[in-house]
Amino acid sequence: MATKAYSKVDYIMHQGIGILGLLLPTILIIYGLNTTLLPTISDYYHSIFRDYFVGTLFTVGFFFFMQAIANSCFSVLDRSLYIAVFITALGVGLFSTSPDVGYIKEATQPVVGSGIAERDAGAVASLFKAPEIPGWAPEWHGKAHNICAGILFFLFGFIAIFRFPILDGSDETADRTYQALGILIWLFLGVTIWALFQLEDTVLVIFLEGIMLYLFAFAWLVKGDVRKRSMETMASLRRMMRQ
Repeated sequence: MATKAYSKVDYIMHQGIGILGLLLPTILIIYGLNTTLLPTISDYYHSIFRDYFVGTLFTVGFFFFMQAIANSCFSVLDRSLYIAVFITALGVGLFSTSPDVGYIKEATQPVVGSGIAERDAGAVASLFKAPEIPGWAPEWHGKAHNICAGILFFLFGFIAIFRFPILDGSDETADRTYQALGILIWLFLGVTIWALFQLEDTVLVIFLEGIMLYLFAFAWLVKGDVRKRSMETMASLRRMMRQ
């Protein structure tokens, strides 16, 4: 496989993906714990965090797309996987989750008689936008959103398990770390799917999604650090050879 010099731009991209993965669940969960915690991260599409949620997905997708087209050491499979991440990330952002679940359904209806506790009424009113009911996206958008989200998390795990070790094969410790993180992503993805089908409107899902995003983020932060150390080592060797 061809090699590509690891640049500061590559490092910034890897660290940027990791930081975005850490910030998204952290900000939403902390805010939710102080107002009204929604069942899933996707439910925040219908809140004042819509632009942040969609913007994060688009930015991560763009980073993957840039890696796919600019990294000369990528195989056809690597490029295909990264472009698939780009497409599914955009799909999660473009197709909103169904609004008629959990607090979404209650919070977008008049608060009086909706079943929301009186102490939560102010928090809900400030948290949610008030879209007009006819403006809701069709039902298939919710299904498309869920499919894209499932594929996206699956791809995160697959890339960590099978592709990172090949691209960064010189560091066995990092390779084992990638594989462990990828396997954990798949494990928590399975638990998340089970929770969505078996548990009704549970906030457990948002914490499971948060864990998966943390695992994904950590994999990219490790990758950036490993590649940076490799770049510094190669630079040192080149300086020694010139002497």
